[in-house]
Amino acid sequence: MIAPTAATGPTSAARPGGALLELVVAIPLLALLATVAVTLLLNAQRAAQRADQTLAVSHELRHASAVLANALRPLTPHDLLAWTDTSIEFESTIATGIACNGRGARDRVDLIAAASVDVARAHESMPIQPNDQLVVFASTLDSTLAPVRLSATVHSRAPSTACAGSPLVDSSPDPGARTITVRLTDSIPRPITAGSPVRITRTVRYLLYQSGTFHFLGRRERNALGWDVTQPVAGPLLSATARGVRVVVRSAAGTPLLSGDTTAALVHVELRATARLTPRKASAAIARVDSTILDVALRATPRP
Repeated sequence: MIAPTAATGPTSAARPGGALLELVVAIPLLALLATVAVTLLLNAQRAAQRADQTLAVSHELRHASAVLANALRPLTPHDLLAWTDTSIEFESTIATGIACNGRGARDRVDLIAAASVDVARAHESMPIQPNDQLVVFASTLDSTLAPVRLSATVHSRAPSTACAGSPLVDSSPDPGARTITVRLTDSIPRPITAGSPVRITRTVRYLLYQSGTFHFLGRRERNALGWDVTQPVAGPLLSATARGVRVVVRSAAGTPLLSGDTTAALVHVELRATARLTPRKASAAIARVDSTILDVALRATPRP
């Protein structure tokens, strides 16, 4: 039998100490790896948040541009009422129709009611209200001249059967016999004939306004009681001093015009918003700005 050497005992007794030493070394390494992993995850989260913010701002700018384009494209120079650097006010079409009879100068206009079989009959995109503006395009004796615009203010709107005997309505009792009668606060200044186109408008204003510490593009309408509450369209945008909204109305030659000029031919709108904040080590974060530009040519404008 071989007797155990003297070195066997001390080697076996040293193992617990070696394991403790390995644990002491491993813990800081694990902590370092955990710190690196958490840092990478936080950076990825911040990058995703910045990307989401940039996408959201881009969506808001596209939405605002689409809303303004839809509102401005049907306009003529006569529809523009006033504008500033951060707002524009105009007459927006809310209803169209055809006068079904002519009775000379009067305080009401009878419109052929809407019907699915005839899209040329009256159409209301919004309910007609008091203080809306009614425009009749009356024909002239000279067929080479443009129709005359006859304007009046709406007093009320009600259904009736005034178009039942009109030559523009079938004799049979069909949906065309119904009528939209628009009463006016004043009389139309001259007679109109059956078949005259009619347009009803409402004064609308788009503007940059502040709510709390943020700025938004808003929309207002004028009714019988005055301007209603501003409704947000898009935002947040930059402030007026940072040119969050910039409106310029130009002539056909490209010259900027003062508010109310009837020679307007083009509406130029710029929208700006903070896309994201980029951090800097040595100083404050840098604001990255996103923007969009909208140019809308007004209808029925002369060439330069």
